[in-house]
Amino acid sequence: MTFPPRPSTPPPGNRDDVRLSELAPNRTGGSLTRLQIVISLALALAIIGGAWLVGGRIGFAEIGSGGIARQYLPKAGETAPALGMIGPDEKTVFLSTFRGHPVWINFWGSWCPPCQAEFPEVEAAYQALAPQGVVLLAISAKESWSTSNDFAVANGGTFTVYNIPDLTIFGETWDTRNFPTHMYIDAEGIVRYVSTKPSDADELIARGEWLLAGDWTAVTAQTASGISAAIRPEDLWA
Repeated sequence: MTFPPRPSTPPPGNRDDVRLSELAPNRTGGSLTRLQIVISLALALAIIGGAWLVGGRIGFAEIGSGGIARQYLPKAGETAPALGMIGPDEKTVFLSTFRGHPVWINFWGSWCPPCQAEFPEVEAAYQALAPQGVVLLAISAKESWSTSNDFAVANGGTFTVYNIPDLTIFGETWDTRNFPTHMYIDAEGIVRYVSTKPSDADELIARGEWLLAGDWTAVTAQTASGISAAIRPEDLWA
């Protein structure tokens, strides 16, 4: 059997030795560049359109400040809904157990970089507020109690760690979507303030002492105080 001679140069489109220099016209040529421009413009318009849609629904001032997440949380002036959590020894603890005490809830997780960075601030604020009577419920989510407790112990935490592995079990009542989230509840069980941003120790302490004082008009009355810096009137949702 006679075989035809093998071509010295593979036909176009069937080569495995294509040089970068041969691709240069296609990479920088007019047709591909125009395609890239069209795709980029389409993506930009889609992003802008999405931002306008979200902004129109929740308000542009809310974007980037936890505004979207706020709609799923109890609001200031409302009675805090029932909440159960896992405590040490896997015992169930209920928020109602702490009625009669001002409560500061911190939703966090050891998997959350902002929570990790904020952890020393929370510990410092706890050290300052606990002797004054503020109860800290540091509730981790999306992980096990042992995982979050191990993180707390390893990083010098002295407060009790609570846990709710899956917050969706409460439906939209406690559908926390920002981590960390801080909620301040007075001794009567009324939500007084919610923050969906990381905070430093000074802010956390100022809010706790504001909660202890029980004067919900003090924020606007003390515009030059540390309290007003830690608590923005627009965040009260009253």
